[in-house]
Amino acid sequence: MPTQMQNAGSNSHERVAPSNRRMRRPGEPLSDAMERLRQTLSGDGGEETARAYQALRRAGNGMNVGELVAAVRAALGPEGLTTVIDAHAHLACYMCTAGVVVCHQCQGRGEIEQGRSCAHCDGLGVIRCGFCGGTGWADRASHPAELREAIVLQQAAHVRKTVGKLVEVLGSLTRAKARALPARQRVQLVARLLHTQARLADLAEADAVDPKTRGLMHRAAEKLDPPLELLRGGMRPDERHEEDDEATDAEAPSS
Repeated sequence: MPTQMQNAGSNSHERVAPSNRRMRRPGEPLSDAMERLRQTLSGDGGEETARAYQALRRAGNGMNVGELVAAVRAALGPEGLTTVIDAHAHLACYMCTAGVVVCHQCQGRGEIEQGRSCAHCDGLGVIRCGFCGGTGWADRASHPAELREAIVLQQAAHVRKTVGKLVEVLGSLTRAKARALPARQRVQLVARLLHTQARLADLAEADAVDPKTRGLMHRAAEKLDPPLELLRGGMRPDERHEEDDEATDAEAPSS
C-alpha cells in the first residue's frame, strides 16, 4: 500500500487556482505564507495548519501543485509535510460532534420509556450526522487535490488504530455491563462506534484504498456490530420474547 508521502502531490499536473487577490512582487507572498505555515507546526497544528496551507496555495497563484508540495517538503522537511497532511486528515465536520447528533426523540437515552427502545435511533441514543454521513470528517472534496490521496491513507492509518483499541476495550462487554453504564458513558461509546464504522465505510469507497485494504475495512466494521448491539437502550420485541422464554423455562418444574 502506498505511503502518505508517496501520494502527496500525485496530481502534479494540476495548478493552484489563481487568486482574485492583487498580486505582490514574485517570491514575497509565497515566502511569507511558507513562514506562517512553519510557525503553525510548532503549535497545536490541526485546523490552524490546514488554514495556513490553504493560504500558501493562494499565494502560489497558478503554481504547479507538484512544485508547491516539493517547496513545502524542501522548506519544512518530510515531517512538516506529514503534519500538513495530518492536519487535513483531522478536519472536522462543522454540523456535528464526532459524526453523530443526539436523538431528539429520546434525548440520548436510547429508550422512550423504561424497557422500550427508541425506534428513531434504534435504541442507540444518537443518530449519524446527515451532512458527513457519520464520519465526523470535513467533506473530502474540500481537501487540496494534491494531498487528497495522502490524506485518505493517513485517515485509514488512524482508523485502523482506533478499531484495535475499541475491540480491545469492548471485547469483554456483556449486556449486563452495558446496561450498568451511566447514560452519558453509554452514549459516548455508541458515538465512537458509529463514527468509526462510518469512517471505515467511507474509506472503503475511496479510490486511494487498494482492494485488500478495502476488504479489511469491511471486516473491521463488522467487528464493531456486537458491542453496538449490547449498548442499545431498552429491549426490542425479540429480546423481550427471549426473556419471557427464559423466565418460563426457569419457572417450569423439573421432571
